[in-house]
Amino acid sequence: MKRILGTLVDRPVIPIVICLLLLVCGLKGAVSLPIQRFPQTVSARIQISTTYYGADADTVAGFITSPIEAAVAQTNGVDYITSKSQTGVGIVTIYLRLNVDPRVAIAQVQAYVSAIQNRLPQGTQQPVITMSSNEEAAMYVAVSSKVLRLEQVSDYVSRIVVPRLQAVQGVQQALSVVQGDLALRVWLDPDKMIGYRLTAQQIASALAANDYVTGVGTTLGSDTYTRLTITTGLHTEEQFRNLVLRRNGSAIVRLGDVARVTYGPENTTSSVLDSYGRSAFIRVTLAPAANLLNTEHDLLGAIDELKNGVPPGLSVAIAYDAADFVHASLHEVIMALTEAIVIVSLTIVLFLGSLRAVLVPLVTIPLSLVGTIAIMSWLGFSFNLLTLLALVLAIGLVVDDAIIVVENISRHLADRLNPVDAAKVAVGNLFGPIVAMTVVLAAAYLPIGLQGGLTGALFTEFAFTLAASVTVSALLAVVLSPMMCAYVLPKHDASESRFVAWSDRQLTRIEAAYEKCLTRALARMPVILLTACCVLASNAAFFHFAKTELAPQEDTGTIGVSGDTSPTATTDSIARSDRQIIDVFKALPEVQYYSLGDAPGSIDDGVTLTPWSDRSRTADDIIAVMQSKLNAVGALDLVAYQPPSLPGVRGMPIQFVVRGNGTVSTLAAVSARIVSAARGACHFTYLVTDLKIDQPETTINLDRDKIAQLGLTVSDVGDSLNWLLGGSYVNYFSLQQRSYRVLPLVTRNARLNDAQVLDYPVTYIGAAPVPLSQVATLTRRVVPEQIPHFQGMLATTLNGVPGKGVTVQDAYRCLQSVSAHLVPNGFFTDTSGRLRAFEQERGRFLPNFLFGLLVIFLCLAAMFNSFRDPLIILVSVPMSTAGAVFCLWLGLGGATVNLYSEIGLVTLAGLISKHGILIVEVANEARDRGLAKRDAVIHAAGLRLRPILMTTAAMTLGVIPLLAASGAGSAARYVMGLVICAGLVFGTIMTLFVVPAFYLALSHNDRKTVEPSAP
Repeated sequence: MKRILGTLVDRPVIPIVICLLLLVCGLKGAVSLPIQRFPQTVSARIQISTTYYGADADTVAGFITSPIEAAVAQTNGVDYITSKSQTGVGIVTIYLRLNVDPRVAIAQVQAYVSAIQNRLPQGTQQPVITMSSNEEAAMYVAVSSKVLRLEQVSDYVSRIVVPRLQAVQGVQQALSVVQGDLALRVWLDPDKMIGYRLTAQQIASALAANDYVTGVGTTLGSDTYTRLTITTGLHTEEQFRNLVLRRNGSAIVRLGDVARVTYGPENTTSSVLDSYGRSAFIRVTLAPAANLLNTEHDLLGAIDELKNGVPPGLSVAIAYDAADFVHASLHEVIMALTEAIVIVSLTIVLFLGSLRAVLVPLVTIPLSLVGTIAIMSWLGFSFNLLTLLALVLAIGLVVDDAIIVVENISRHLADRLNPVDAAKVAVGNLFGPIVAMTVVLAAAYLPIGLQGGLTGALFTEFAFTLAASVTVSALLAVVLSPMMCAYVLPKHDASESRFVAWSDRQLTRIEAAYEKCLTRALARMPVILLTACCVLASNAAFFHFAKTELAPQEDTGTIGVSGDTSPTATTDSIARSDRQIIDVFKALPEVQYYSLGDAPGSIDDGVTLTPWSDRSRTADDIIAVMQSKLNAVGALDLVAYQPPSLPGVRGMPIQFVVRGNGTVSTLAAVSARIVSAARGACHFTYLVTDLKIDQPETTINLDRDKIAQLGLTVSDVGDSLNWLLGGSYVNYFSLQQRSYRVLPLVTRNARLNDAQVLDYPVTYIGAAPVPLSQVATLTRRVVPEQIPHFQGMLATTLNGVPGKGVTVQDAYRCLQSVSAHLVPNGFFTDTSGRLRAFEQERGRFLPNFLFGLLVIFLCLAAMFNSFRDPLIILVSVPMSTAGAVFCLWLGLGGATVNLYSEIGLVTLAGLISKHGILIVEVANEARDRGLAKRDAVIHAAGLRLRPILMTTAAMTLGVIPLLAASGAGSAARYVMGLVICAGLVFGTIMTLFVVPAFYLALSHNDRKTVEPSAP
């Protein structure tokens, strides 16, 4: 191998060709790599929505939701299943495990649901099965109007906007998320129905019989044929008004005589407002291989076309654009890259002094990065926030090997070797340590690449990008750096600049002082070993007591606002609160866009903030001000919070589940006690339960004997009431080549209270109407707003936002403590959403970290042909992690133990091991030449001090831009930079004394010479 490496020094064209190949492949890969926010993940959920018009929540839970839950529980790849049963609708949601193929799952769900459809009650609508395979939306587009009704806006969206956005290359789905479809509303007047002796059942039957779609066929002559159509369908309001219901002698009763017929919204219980008026939203998701920035550019072009062609009274705006965060993050990362290159360059100049010597590692930086990009392209990776972060860290990594080579060659030049011979000797001596250091760093990242769950899905590309960078760096260190040194570095007898001489003198003094300190320290071995043991033990203490969360909260430029309303509140009463909420939003100068979504029992609002560079306050600062103002909004319990920073998780930070086989009233009482206790003990900004028994309900008690005496059946009465109050549709009508529903419903004035229901006619005796009061009575009670299930069991979910300074872990532990005393036997606790992701990832780090150390140990054992030397080298790992975990325990800058800091600790383990490798390798070689163990390790530590200090300074100062990060994505960059910087500084100081001490304590007293060589 030494001969081959020497040949590369003698034939410089070969290294140049290799570097040019790396450059060409890297540039080609850089052009083709997609740009995304995060590595591609699939966080799929399948929703089965089943409508049973007019049915109460208890009926829906028993006859619809429970059978469907039991059937789909067999689906492969399920993480958990939730459901909620409300008046008229049951929704079952299946959450699949991360990166499970949703296409297989949805096929199974469709088969299971089809198999039990015959068990659902008659009158149940066909279950609607939908799948959301990508939780991260690339863009939300709002189409708004202050003059048009929501159904008109929604109709324009479905006809014009959605098809145009769907046609953009790279878009997987453009979906309207507002239930504001157009419908034909038939507002029935009970008094007029009585006047014409009609029941709702008769009107519905007439609508079904006189508005239907059918085909006729064709004529067939001897030479030609003619297609035939027939006007069985109705299309306009006027045609429906003139629909004949009955003929009384010569008089014709038409639909317009007993009802107000008009176009209107299909859904009248929800509304959406935004900065521009009533809005319909389109959620745009991208195909897996799509380039986010390129697709966003095309989407912006399509939106500009829509703006130019939009009818008067409509406006098109971008409510949210994920590319804004990526653009800002890319800008910050590129700035960090530039700053890191400058800082590392200055560091090398300071240590090496010579500008010629600096040239070698400076050439290595861009070539290593470009070569890494080539490998990323080959592996199918993307440019995303994590791989770009890896490239920033790689700057400090890739110069290490080049620095070690340059320093070693400079030392041989000082021994009066000519540059070519010095390069050959140095690369021959350093090939083994460089390979060892490369294998150790690559092995450190192997467990991350093999890890499952959210950590593996997100950080595999990060880990392999760093592993690729150190591999390319090692290749350049043995191929390019020796060749460049041979032809760039001057001979030792050449005149040196004053700065070079001064730098060399200072480093020589530092080496001499260090050797003296080390000699004295090794004379007190027990003190060093005891100190090392104390530092080792401190890791566990600091790690245990440090605050923990899934990921640091990023300022994403968006804020969510959610809250509960009274279960009896109408859209009119909620609208009055909306005006107060809008005033809160308008009072904040950082609010660029807002939207308000109102539905029965809940409010779901969103705010988009101005760009990061245009505001001085962070999202957390704005939330604090916003929350204080929202607390003053009457009759509503509102909370402002930031959306999750990672893909694959959703909802509020805390989603704590209590489930069991008890009654609804028991579970509601338990959840209410937990909420009351936790609000006082756990410092929540917001905490509510989704199971509340506060919904007034009136039961219509039918007298079956009286119904039979009138010649009716229970179904006759039930169907008539359902047409009047249930909101079910009779059939469809077509308008401009699209179909819409026909929905009869009694007018609002006739259903202001439940007593009016008794006046509705159920039949007629001659000309006299028989009101419902003749065959029914009313009883009133209070029932749950909804009946939720979790994993097929009755459950309640406590949704919460921890107070300022309270981590998810602290809030969760407090809830567990409170619930342990309040949850009776037969009930259990569980988690969902973001809290579930936190729980699943929390216990995975330590086993994987230890596995990574085991892999490093085995690799070192194979390379050193010893089981003792790897132990000595790996002593440096707990020394460095202690410094990092100590800073996390202090919470410097809000740092916590999270996915990013844990990955930083893995990186730290690989980095700090390089110091031990350098010392142990030289010490072994010195002993092979006959030096005593103590003299050999002191000699090795002093000899390798300069490269250790240089590589540590380069890496530590290279992450300074991460510590000074601000703006988009800064929280993740900061915590990783803090872990690496603190760990390297403290670890290096400890390593310089602890590794020699353990070498004396653990190394063999008598070494067998394997392949002695001079350093």
